[in-house]
Amino acid sequence: MPFAGIHPLPFELLEEIMDYVATSPQEILTLRRVSKTFCSLVTPTAFREIVIHTTDKSTQGFLELLASADVAKHVRVIQIIEDSAVPYSVGIEESGDERYERVWNRLKTACSTLHLIPALESLVFTFLPDEESWMKPLTYDNKLSRYQLLHLHVLEGLACNPNPLPALRSLQIDDWFAYPDECYAAAPFQRIVASLRDLRFLVQDTNYKGALDRFLAEDFWADVIGPRVLLPAANLETLSMSCNLEFGSLFRLNLRSITFPCLTSLSLSNFVWDDVRCDPQVVVPEAEDFIVRHGKTLKKLELHNCAICVPQDRPRPVRSWAAVWNRFANELSELVDLVVEFNFSQQYVYFFPLCGFDSDEAFFLLRGTEQDSPALQGLFTVVEGRKGLTSRDDD
Repeated sequence: MPFAGIHPLPFELLEEIMDYVATSPQEILTLRRVSKTFCSLVTPTAFREIVIHTTDKSTQGFLELLASADVAKHVRVIQIIEDSAVPYSVGIEESGDERYERVWNRLKTACSTLHLIPALESLVFTFLPDEESWMKPLTYDNKLSRYQLLHLHVLEGLACNPNPLPALRSLQIDDWFAYPDECYAAAPFQRIVASLRDLRFLVQDTNYKGALDRFLAEDFWADVIGPRVLLPAANLETLSMSCNLEFGSLFRLNLRSITFPCLTSLSLSNFVWDDVRCDPQVVVPEAEDFIVRHGKTLKKLELHNCAICVPQDRPRPVRSWAAVWNRFANELSELVDLVVEFNFSQQYVYFFPLCGFDSDEAFFLLRGTEQDSPALQGLFTVVEGRKGLTSRDDD
């Protein structure tokens, strides 16, 4: 009896076999070369998630993918990752190497034509700050580093695409350059954030060599993150906000008018928990009220290395963590998943701005009140109890 081969098998069974056999990107690409049938079977999987590096070969391949409608239609997730092997710390004018500018322009072109990927659901940008970004004071008029230029080329590409991205629901930006560029006000960028259901970002505040550096960071949080990112993103279900510095988010971020009716998951890292009576002349985050406003929808809350800001004329905060935990226990009625982490030797810490922001001693770590720990444990007990009730309801 002649061997029938694998092709006569039902198409659905072949798909199951492919899912079992193809466990790595390299295996998937190998299977595409077996036959036309295998190629058609594994192509949707092979190109579902695309990873682009900041190299000549990778960025050129990205442009070629965009030009192929048969391949582009399968893409759901795009990751753009800055290649740490590329020496971004030397400026173009100093090196004479045009490769970097070529890579930036390719990425800007690609990001301005992402509508050619009709089913694109998620964008992930991972940037790597270079030594030049860390060491050199930043001003509005000085030359940007390669990390910063790459960053702006990519985001400006998004902001100059007049075509909608109808399937896009998720955006993640790691090491977001805190620079208030005008691209964030562009209609295409505003349309993108308005379509999001999932937003995660880590702001990279790398420059603290002079007062203007802090002003730029404050402008970014006040003029970009608040009104240009959070306010139009009214459909968010998941939000994660983080800063790379300890106590880094004490900026003019106004959360008073921001509400997400469908928010179910919230994560804050290195976020300064304001004392509402610190300074009535300063717009403060009002993080506690912001969280409580979502008490009817919020199911998951993560707080990593957050701190309460202590007024300069007081030895202790007006608002304690114990009061915060008790309020959460009473008002976050849907919360079933809670994570609270303090990354210091003293479990509860407060921010005390005694010095200027350019000082290395701009905060003290102070002990919390005696009621803080029992109140937090009480909150965990309430949340665990709700989780048990939810499990029984599901059964």
